[in-house]
Amino acid sequence: MGEQDILDKTLSRKMQEMAKFRKVLVHLYINIENERLFQLMEKETDDFKEFIRQILDYLNR
Repeated sequence: MGEQDILDKTLSRKMQEMAKFRKVLVHLYINIENERLFQLMEKETDDFKEFIRQILDYLNR
């Protein structure tokens, strides 16, 4: 989505990192760090809000 200018590059990279982390959670490839999971749930929810805002901006073009 970053390459198609739907999302800005910074948010696109953050979403890619979250997708990698989701894969770890789903498949339990490694031991999950509780601190990292808490950080994701506490801080990075703003990234999801920004993701929604940017998608809506794109759809309203």
